[in-house]
Amino acid sequence: MNTLEGKNKVNIRLFISGFISVLVVYLIPRMILGQDSYVTINDNLDSEIIWRLILKESGLGFAFKGEIAQVMNGLPRQFMISGYNIVFWLFLIFKPFTAYVINEIIVHLIAYISMYILLKNHCILKKEDEFIVMGVSICFSFLPFLSIYGISIAAQPLVYHIFLNFTKRIGKIHEYMILLIYSLYSSLVLSGFFLIVLLIIFFLFLIIKERRINKSFLAGILLISISYLIIEYNLLNLLIINKDLVSHRIERNIHFVETGSNECYSLKYAFNFILKQFIWGHRYSPSLHFFILIIVFWSLILSVGYIKKSIRFTKYAFAQIIIIVTIFLISVFWGIYYWKGLIPLKKAIPLLAQLNLQRFHWLQPTLWYILFGLSLFVINYKRKSKIVSKILISLVLIYILNNGLKEGFYNELKVNYQILLNLVDNEKIITYREFVAENQFKEIAEFIGKPQTEYRVGSIGIHPSIAQFNNFYTIDGYQNNYPLQYKHKFRKIIAKELKKTKRWQKAFDYWGNRCYLISSEVECEYSSFFKRFIDFERTKEQDLKIRNLELNTEELLEFGCKYIISTYKIINAKDSALNLVSIFEDDESAWKIYLYRLIVDEDQNNAI
Repeated sequence: MNTLEGKNKVNIRLFISGFISVLVVYLIPRMILGQDSYVTINDNLDSEIIWRLILKESGLGFAFKGEIAQVMNGLPRQFMISGYNIVFWLFLIFKPFTAYVINEIIVHLIAYISMYILLKNHCILKKEDEFIVMGVSICFSFLPFLSIYGISIAAQPLVYHIFLNFTKRIGKIHEYMILLIYSLYSSLVLSGFFLIVLLIIFFLFLIIKERRINKSFLAGILLISISYLIIEYNLLNLLIINKDLVSHRIERNIHFVETGSNECYSLKYAFNFILKQFIWGHRYSPSLHFFILIIVFWSLILSVGYIKKSIRFTKYAFAQIIIIVTIFLISVFWGIYYWKGLIPLKKAIPLLAQLNLQRFHWLQPTLWYILFGLSLFVINYKRKSKIVSKILISLVLIYILNNGLKEGFYNELKVNYQILLNLVDNEKIITYREFVAENQFKEIAEFIGKPQTEYRVGSIGIHPSIAQFNNFYTIDGYQNNYPLQYKHKFRKIIAKELKKTKRWQKAFDYWGNRCYLISSEVECEYSSFFKRFIDFERTKEQDLKIRNLELNTEELLEFGCKYIISTYKIINAKDSALNLVSIFEDDESAWKIYLYRLIVDEDQNNAI
């Protein structure tokens, strides 16, 4: 069973029916709702999407140097994402929403195809089990991937398929081309590096087992690695080569964990986090595998009984054990990464403070669904009826599709069908159109009446990405990398506000990716640091007020900031030299915008 084409027409129909199902399910809500559909905000609309749009507009997508004027008074090109990535190319060709939807559909279709090929070629026990291959592949494709990161997770099964082929024969050209495409359509820092580490471990195992070097396997690893080095040259240059460019990330983690935050914990907390990761998975790499875990243990019990009857079950049981041990070890690594006992090591190796090596968990979803397929093959082995396997697949699929809000992330597919069927509270969901608020911000730009290149704006109570979507030049922003010097200068603007709350002070000083104009009164009810940015998504239905804002006006003016865009009415605005010049509302926007102008010498500034 080595090729998809080698199957009979019935099986081809099975594959195509699953493919069409995935396509239709994802296409329907986007086509009907259009921009009135939901797109994830956290780490998506507030950052990843706008980065690609800004990079496109700057004309520096394929450059290694330059300055991106729209962000942070001129962000050096080296601090921005790579332009040598297929997701960016889609944004280069299409408008942002269209690019996002096309990418989303491609990612989920590739997830289906990828898992189907792996299970069919390397895992299936008998021909009649191909319905299991389709079922597991559909379940995998419906996982709520953060599609903006491309096929980082979705195509991992296909990568495994290719490298398993390398263990049996010489690699083919089309396989190396697929590996190159994977590098171009995935993230080095989220999945690529960790996938390479796993492949290297397997490669070393093959050397020990076969007492020879598998040249095709080694060539595949080298191809992916070298491709990433070229694609992410700017990032590697920033972190390793160019010592003149210092990222704000140099201050993260070490200081953060030493200040007694939740990011530093004892072994007791580490153990709790290990169990949480193993049982529930991670919000950024959702596997939704709780039922799969139960199914896996059931199949392992059956495998032990079958081993005496078939040598193949020895291999199946061994493969299942190896995979589940790997998953558990990844969970252990994730759980202890911020354990306070590692602080001396992070001090000794500063690069560990800048990198997040917890991200091995991006490998777990694929491993869980390989396990799911193997387990169903075992469970179905002695059964003439397919009903048990079909019920288990249906339970997992229902669990995936019914998964809702988890730590700040919505299941976009579920939410969009709820919107389509009018089953969701519209005041709690901000659609793409409402978030971007194009008409409202166009009105703001026309009201100001100056070229947007001639002044800078800051945002309070609202993500700066919204102003950036609408071509405003901002002093603030959400960036994974930006100059440390800029962070220190920006801090002077919000220093008094940071003194009022340790939570915001720690968030800015020891993390700092969100270089925002912070008010201590813009505080979320959630206790977790990574959940509370929902407070920048308070909509116009709420009566939002800041009573005592203290910003350093002189520093704002040094940044060239002339206007403040706020979703909060600032009661003491004049204390920060702010003058309310207008209020903007729009039926297609989620926001009520208070536009403030900095009060300066009218003769030297063409004020409204």
